[in-house]
Amino acid sequence: MYLTYYGLNREAFQITPDPSFLYMSSSHKEALGAIIYGVEKRKGFISIIGEVGVGKTTILRAFLEGHSDSNQKTVYIFNPVVSYQALLTAIFKGLDIVPAAADEVEMVNQLHEVLVENYKTGGTVVLIIDEAQNMPIMTLENLRMLSNLETATEKLLQVVLVGQPELERLLEQPELRQFQQRIALRAKICPLTEKESMAFILHRIAVASTPRNPVFTNKALQLIARKGKGIPRRINILCDNALITGFGRQLTPVPVSVVKEILVDIDGTSSPTLWKWGLVAGLVLLLGFGVLFYWETFNSQLSSGVVRNISQQEPGTLSESRKTTVISQQEVGQLGSTTRSDKSLHETPLGQLPSHARREFFTDDVTVATENNQSVKPGVSDLEQINNEESNIPASSNRQEAVASSSRRLPQSIQAQSVHRSSSGKGEDASVHHSTAIQSPSEQSSMVKRFVQHGENLSQIASETYGSTSLEYIEWVKRHNPHIEDPDMILPGQYIVLPEYPKTADLHHE
Repeated sequence: MYLTYYGLNREAFQITPDPSFLYMSSSHKEALGAIIYGVEKRKGFISIIGEVGVGKTTILRAFLEGHSDSNQKTVYIFNPVVSYQALLTAIFKGLDIVPAAADEVEMVNQLHEVLVENYKTGGTVVLIIDEAQNMPIMTLENLRMLSNLETATEKLLQVVLVGQPELERLLEQPELRQFQQRIALRAKICPLTEKESMAFILHRIAVASTPRNPVFTNKALQLIARKGKGIPRRINILCDNALITGFGRQLTPVPVSVVKEILVDIDGTSSPTLWKWGLVAGLVLLLGFGVLFYWETFNSQLSSGVVRNISQQEPGTLSESRKTTVISQQEVGQLGSTTRSDKSLHETPLGQLPSHARREFFTDDVTVATENNQSVKPGVSDLEQINNEESNIPASSNRQEAVASSSRRLPQSIQAQSVHRSSSGKGEDASVHHSTAIQSPSEQSSMVKRFVQHGENLSQIASETYGSTSLEYIEWVKRHNPHIEDPDMILPGQYIVLPEYPKTADLHHE
């Protein structure tokens, strides 16, 4: 239906083995030449092997139509799946001979006589077996016996075996080794190259049309040649479908887009362009899910790691930022009482403490100067409270009132001391006296409070502070830190008070 539209006189891409469209590639020429030479020289057995659709049958038709004469008699076997008896019967029928007997031996003898008479008159008998790879092994082995029909110099029967690569593997079997040795000529038809495929298409168009505008664009030809895989039958199918689609859309010459479309229909595969876009979309979605997962994981780790980050970073931050504040000796006593009385706070694991309590542990480098110019290291929370209290005391106010107001915002252990001092009825002097009663003069002169680092024990701390690991120093530290029950089991995050160790006489006096 598209012939007139594309200027064709007949269908150029039929899949039937039409010899008039035979394109002679190098391997096709070799196969046709082997048949012609083997028959003319009476070589006996000739084998032609090639893949499906490469043009084996077309080669046979070309030989029969163009290279045979009136003296040649040809027997063409289309269906090789026969017994030896049936094969002999087909040969007799092809030569117009009536068998004298049904016995195989008698039939072979009769055939021999016919071949000799034909040879004397200059004739040639050719037996062509197509799709020979399907012939039973027993039939092939008996066929070998016909090669014994010969003269002293020439074979009386020429046998051409045409088949797929399976024929070659069949002849390699041990039981057919004698038959394989009788094959005089062998040829193999190979698939076309891309260059030969394009020439094949143009050759068939030239045979079927008069000179006119091109039927396919160059890109369409290149795509068909590449996707045809060198098989003439497949190339014919692609070209025929492309011409039908192009005619339906009134496109001349046939563009490459039409070829891509029919490739999808024939091969059942997606278009290369759609496949690429699908891959890009899949990668984008995968990347989006990856970013989303990473963001959710990062937020989860960030929220769960706040406490850990604080516990790891605050000590270092505090040691880089030292602060010095002047407080009264009375308030130092209050801080010391808090250290000794708030035992339950320091027995709680660090990760379970509230944020305001955790800050009290990070005090190893905070130095506080007392009114007697002595160094004390109170907790951060205590220091902030004291600073806030001092900044809010009016100049003309009573100091005892300010201290009482401040004590209400301190922990309960410190408030209890404030209540005790106020109940004594001695005002500010009583507070000072109470603080002095808790701490010895040696303790008041120099009191250090430090943060326990990971891996430290009480012996190490005593050695660093007092220069000795003597039991007396360890007992001295335990005495001022009642929250320490086992000197070998102090936990990171605890703080301890390290008062100055008095002289031996003063210690015994106490």
